[in-house]
Amino acid sequence: MAGLHVFDPHVDAANAWLRPLIEELKLRPGEDALALHALRAGFHAIRDRLPAAEVVDLAAQLPTVLRGVFCDGCRLINDRGVIRDRAAMLTRVKRRLGRDPR
Repeated sequence: MAGLHVFDPHVDAANAWLRPLIEELKLRPGEDALALHALRAGFHAIRDRLPAAEVVDLAAQLPTVLRGVFCDGCRLINDRGVIRDRAAMLTRVKRRLGRDPR
């Protein structure tokens, strides 16, 4: 069966976001899933901080594949009062990074 290539440009766009993260995190070959896990943790920390309308607006600007990562598990119920500074945001990201990347 011949492969379908309709999603190739979307996958290429997602990979363009992941490559700099892989380099920044100094990941070795085969550790690409860790970069996606880190991106997801950052996305979700940002997403959970924003009002629902801004979540929708930001998601609409993301590449298609990454929009799915950003919106995965989204309930549009924010605990906006928890994150008030950079340290609190980094704490949220680190907490999400502690979860299983699969």
